[in-house]
Amino acid sequence: MTNGQNPSLEKNFPIAYRADVVSKIFENISKRESFSFIGMEDNCKINVLRFLSTRTDIQKKYLGNKTDKYLYVLTDLNELMEPTVTGFYHLVALSLIEALKNEKIDFSFLNNIFIDSPQILLKSLKEDFAKAIEKTGKTIVLIFNEFDVVSQNLNIDLITRNLVALRNIARFNIIFIFTLLRPVNLPYSFYKKTVWMTPFSGKDALGVISRNEGRYEVSLSSSQKEKIIELSGGHAGMIKFMVQNLADVNPKTTDAKIKGLDEVGDVCLQNERLLSPLTDIEKSKLKNNQYDELLLKLGFQIKINGKARCFSPALEKYLRKNKGCTPLFCFDKENNEIYFFGKPITKELTLKEFSLMKLLIDSPDKIFKRDEIMEKIWENGEYPSDWAFDKLISRLRKKLSIASENEYIHIKKGVGISLR
Repeated sequence: MTNGQNPSLEKNFPIAYRADVVSKIFENISKRESFSFIGMEDNCKINVLRFLSTRTDIQKKYLGNKTDKYLYVLTDLNELMEPTVTGFYHLVALSLIEALKNEKIDFSFLNNIFIDSPQILLKSLKEDFAKAIEKTGKTIVLIFNEFDVVSQNLNIDLITRNLVALRNIARFNIIFIFTLLRPVNLPYSFYKKTVWMTPFSGKDALGVISRNEGRYEVSLSSSQKEKIIELSGGHAGMIKFMVQNLADVNPKTTDAKIKGLDEVGDVCLQNERLLSPLTDIEKSKLKNNQYDELLLKLGFQIKINGKARCFSPALEKYLRKNKGCTPLFCFDKENNEIYFFGKPITKELTLKEFSLMKLLIDSPDKIFKRDEIMEKIWENGEYPSDWAFDKLISRLRKKLSIASENEYIHIKKGVGISLR
């Protein structure tokens, strides 16, 4: 519950830090447009927001003479003790009070702090935001860090409807910023704008390394820095763990210590965290360099010579080495594509083989009887002979066993067929 008046590393960021992203953020702020700020886990989204909300030199660069017209209030939803609407309102109110602790304002919320009623707390919030705007004469930029917590655990329609009411009471003098790991369908049009934050590159990536060198008291060579940026793809969390590992092993600069850096325990855990918000289909596409527009926007994919690639060799290696990252089989309804061990195989299947695989994937634990399969795949009633049916199963099993050296279509004599 802080408005960011006690920043840590943010105070050392250069004025040109993440200029592409920061300029888009300030463009929306100057237009009083709420927006989502979306990017990967542990890639410094909140650092960027603290950076722009606490540094007057940054604000002057992008807002000019409008610098003093905004009050930044950070609500860190990681601090939400209970995933309830009441808990959410409590956190927002306390964040506002913290941001205005030097102002003499009679906050309504403090009179209702022990009341467990969303309606009363929302009424107090409306009154307090109106008071804050009137007292300061500023537009409030209300930043929700980790809004995924709310979108996954609370009634998102109710929350956004109440935020609209809060904004209307404040005569549109509130701007909402939501940091997220992936897009969320919010039911009101003024939330539709998005600023995407992809991993670092160039001077920004070197800056992240430099700040971690200072944190872990290590001095890296130019070649080590280049290798770290290459392996991590510029992801801040991975850079941090790689620098930390080099410092723990031996701070002296030798390229030999770079070997195996992409398999360090903390880096692997970071890769797990990065993948957790992705769907099975998205993981499969990432593993096999299948282009996906959302993966590209999130920064998981980059384009090289017109082809999609995973942004980080360390993450790509982790995906290929750990088969549990991607499901054995999955079906992409949008593109009508079947994936096997993360590899698209639709082109290798006949129409009947594809239909059978889709049927089995949709119900992986179910044993299908022969007659049931025929009814679903040969809908016109022109059922094949037993020989033709057995040939279909045999051909499909052979195609899958060539790829994996295991049998995944299981035949239980006298019972039916299932997908292992």
